[in-house]
Amino acid sequence: MKKTENLAHWESWAAEHGTELRATTKCVSIKRLEIEALVRQLGQRVSRSEPLVLEVGCGNGVNGFALVSRHPTLRYVGLDFSPTMITNAIQAVERRRAQGEGFVERMAFGVADARELAHPVGLDRGQPHFAGSAVADRLASPTLDAVFTDRMLINLSSPDEQLVVMRRIAAVLPTGGCYFMIENSAQTHATLNGVRRALGLPNRPPAEYNVFIDEPRVVKAFEDTMTLAEVEDFSALHDLLLYAVAPAIEDGQVQYDTPLMGKVTDAALALANAGISAGAFGQNRLWVWQKP
Repeated sequence: MKKTENLAHWESWAAEHGTELRATTKCVSIKRLEIEALVRQLGQRVSRSEPLVLEVGCGNGVNGFALVSRHPTLRYVGLDFSPTMITNAIQAVERRRAQGEGFVERMAFGVADARELAHPVGLDRGQPHFAGSAVADRLASPTLDAVFTDRMLINLSSPDEQLVVMRRIAAVLPTGGCYFMIENSAQTHATLNGVRRALGLPNRPPAEYNVFIDEPRVVKAFEDTMTLAEVEDFSALHDLLLYAVAPAIEDGQVQYDTPLMGKVTDAALALANAGISAGAFGQNRLWVWQKP
């Protein structure tokens, strides 16, 4: 999908769904898994007492609110190219401030295009932005501890464009900084479709506005820039049940956030917290990159 069409798509979703989770995903259970994977990786790999984390493609800020509320000193900057998404994120900040949730002072939001990401990371002054008192003074010359994307690269137009953005992310990180890349893999998605076919179901294609990560082409090229420390298949059990097993007994329909999927998500979290992988077949993966 072209950039203008992509922006129109997300502006439409932002206008329709406001500050709700539905603005960026249909599935509550996968969001639970994504947040826990990020919390787990940040805890393991970011040791500074007051870390500064950037999310590229933050939408309406759902990830940021979850992470900052869970971490007592985390500073967070969220950037998105949809002005309406950022406006909605700022509205959520203002509402939470009014409710006395002081952690929002450790958050900042701004409008920026990932294709033009540059160092130092700052907020476009001509666009809607909010900078909390505990993070604003660090935006002029920030030392980022980590950057993450959450199903943002798959909304770009091609593998080549994905690689451009990945290299821009690497450029804003200092030596030793981490990039947590939560995206959908074309290869593990194909494996999951193989399971669907074995169960008598047709292939399930990506959404028309998604380009799943072609690992041999994109990930291997990026290894010249960053060191791949880990690949976490945090959603394997979840995706197997959601996209293959449950549809095989539900007339082929994918049904999000059913009681079954709630329990499957609980099981997936228990496995992940125990360091147990269910296998490399979930379409959602987390690549952990470190800048050498």
